[in-house]
Amino acid sequence: MMNALKAEDGTRLTKRFDMERRIKEYYTSLFASKSVVPLVEDNREEDEMPPILISEVRTAVQSLKADKAPGPDGITNEALKFGGYELWKIIAKLFNECLENEDIPTQWKQSLTIIIPKKGDREDLKNYRPIALLPTIYKLFTKVLVNRMTRQLDEQQPREQAGFRSGFSTIDHLQVINQILERTKECKIPLCMVFVDYEKAFDSIEINAVINALVRQNIPKKYIRTLVNINTGCSTSFRLFNNNIAIPINRGVRQGDTISPKLFTAALEDVFRTLSWENRGIMVDGELLTHLHLADDIVLFAYNVKTVAEMLKELNEASTRVGLKINRAKTQAMKNDQCASENINLDDDTILFVNKYTYLGQTITQDHKVEDEIRRRRSAAWFSFKNIEEILKKTKNTTLRAHLFNSTILPVLNYGCEVWTMRESDK
Repeated sequence: MMNALKAEDGTRLTKRFDMERRIKEYYTSLFASKSVVPLVEDNREEDEMPPILISEVRTAVQSLKADKAPGPDGITNEALKFGGYELWKIIAKLFNECLENEDIPTQWKQSLTIIIPKKGDREDLKNYRPIALLPTIYKLFTKVLVNRMTRQLDEQQPREQAGFRSGFSTIDHLQVINQILERTKECKIPLCMVFVDYEKAFDSIEINAVINALVRQNIPKKYIRTLVNINTGCSTSFRLFNNNIAIPINRGVRQGDTISPKLFTAALEDVFRTLSWENRGIMVDGELLTHLHLADDIVLFAYNVKTVAEMLKELNEASTRVGLKINRAKTQAMKNDQCASENINLDDDTILFVNKYTYLGQTITQDHKVEDEIRRRRSAAWFSFKNIEEILKKTKNTTLRAHLFNSTILPVLNYGCEVWTMRESDK
């Protein structure tokens, strides 16, 4: 339960009415379109769309996770799973009608939103992540659509993007970064990196930017028109102190929607394609590497501060055109001793240089030492142990105790250890 919120001017609000008004103001502004993104002309020929099969519905249903909160329709994932063939047959017919009409029922465009606190001041709404509880049937429909589009969208993604892709993980990018740090340190090669953070990236991307990306990435026109209508006339309700606060949604992809990750990465790739970075970056195995990104977690590479500053400026300009805003406070830079000391300025803000940065859950240090990360892993493992300590005290079942250790503590302790370069003193 929230006890207080800060107004835009920093005033502390403690009355329920004032807090509700602040939430309405903040999220109305967040979900309001800020940039005019003209739609590109789509002169492609129509593709013939096969009907949605019962087997596609079954596959989508079987991928649903158990024990998830239902949306406004009150339908649980378990109900869809236990419904069986006859229910899936009816759902397939409904989905085919939606695809034929290129639209969905109005009820599917309404959602409930809960806000999850992140790190930082809990009285600042910027430190909350909005999660949309969407109608379960709607999410099933978009799951069927994304299953059809995944292969085509993934083929459009470069190796630099590891987010929401089969066969890719955070470890891939961590391995690349650690190898770069190791080689540049060993060979005394200058290296400068900028870790880019966007403010509310999923919530602020313009819908037209997403649609343009899908057109350029050759997604069939019928799917695109359906997605346009899906994202027209949407609204969500925040529930605070037993009152519903209705907010219209005019931009962003909804966190909680099965199709949102693919739509966002498609739009972000469209942003990077506008950048002329052919002669930028650092050389890795005979190829220039300018950046890595996992969804919106981005790191830029260059041999000097001036170049990476230009890259950041160009990325900021391209991002702004599609509604994305770089968070100046959380975007940070790192360089080794071979790089000359210069400032990185973004408009009127100066980007902070740091000696260590947590990227994809791992502490990256300027001198490429792992002591900080090992300490962090130990601390996180102890925290995980404390979470299950009471359960362990209540059971003498060694199998259960071992299972709890292996499933909750060991993954936290060992995360990213595959890419560590350890010295004898670290062992």
